[in-house]
Amino acid sequence: MTDTLVSLVIPVFQVTREQFRACVSSVLAQSHPELEIVLVDDGSALPLETWLQELGPTLRVRVLAQPNAGVAAARTAGVAVSTGAYVGFVDADDRVEREFVASALRIANEADADIVFGGIRVQHEDASVRWRATGVRAGGVQVLAGDDLDAVRAAALSASPSPFAETPVTLVTNVVGALYARRVLDRVVFPAGVRHGEDRLFNVAALGVAARAGFTSEPWYVYDRRGAAGATRTVSLDAARGLLGTLRAFAALAVPPETADAAPVPPMVREAAADGTLNYLKMLAGMAAAAGDRRAALPLVRAALSVKGVREAVARAAADSARDRLFAVCARRGLAGPMLWLGELWVRHSPTAPRA
Repeated sequence: MTDTLVSLVIPVFQVTREQFRACVSSVLAQSHPELEIVLVDDGSALPLETWLQELGPTLRVRVLAQPNAGVAAARTAGVAVSTGAYVGFVDADDRVEREFVASALRIANEADADIVFGGIRVQHEDASVRWRATGVRAGGVQVLAGDDLDAVRAAALSASPSPFAETPVTLVTNVVGALYARRVLDRVVFPAGVRHGEDRLFNVAALGVAARAGFTSEPWYVYDRRGAAGATRTVSLDAARGLLGTLRAFAALAVPPETADAAPVPPMVREAAADGTLNYLKMLAGMAAAAGDRRAALPLVRAALSVKGVREAVARAAADSARDRLFAVCARRGLAGPMLWLGELWVRHSPTAPRA
């Protein structure tokens, strides 16, 4: 499959020159010869053309500029102009191993897989390295289809949204380090208005239309967390407000609309989406509490409870601890004040809670 064109989409917003050079250089160094690189300048105001010229001839690179719309919209725009039979996603502050595209394409061909997920090597701020590559034996490939894919979708929805949680390769909470067939991307787009959790929501939709997916422990992707400031790391009311779109999307899966044209959602996926709704509602309350302005935080928690389907979804969620059960009861009854108080307790006592 060396003649198969593969597109790699790289959204660019806040990134240093050194990060950009390392990322693009790693992509240009791919061993697979037929490669199209789509850089989406998401309103960055960075001198990308100059930085590209510093790397030498880059005939395989296309630059698409758009007003700032967020990473999900940038990826969607990049997919729309790409022409490859397969598409992968790379963040501009990360990098990929040389055999990423070639290995993923080989697995896609041998397993007849619509999507291939690989391992991720996570580089932390303290210079330590951890691997998101468990769950599949070293050097092996696991191929799933049918109900097994629905189980993967469910696991992605119910998993902890914390950026501190380490995950196996079969927990598809990231789109990076994966390769998607065009026939899947023709039917799925990134969710609009979602600023956190967009990767797992995209994968849940993609796996819903895929016939087969492959999973390998090969760590193709290097995820650089040094200096990371994602939605679950930056603590502010605005960051907490950004979770409203995520809640809306999860609740829509947990309590799908009863219309003739609505796609059916398997029961295990609905149940997992209910658990995910509870998880993100807890995170929103915790982040709002960590921001320190209770007067402004209360209306935000009330706004979260008013999102269509949220309270019904939480009523269906599996609350595993006494604190979760109490939080769920408060949410079902619309008690924003006690929810914020429980969020404050979490901030004080949980080592993975957001800090102001």
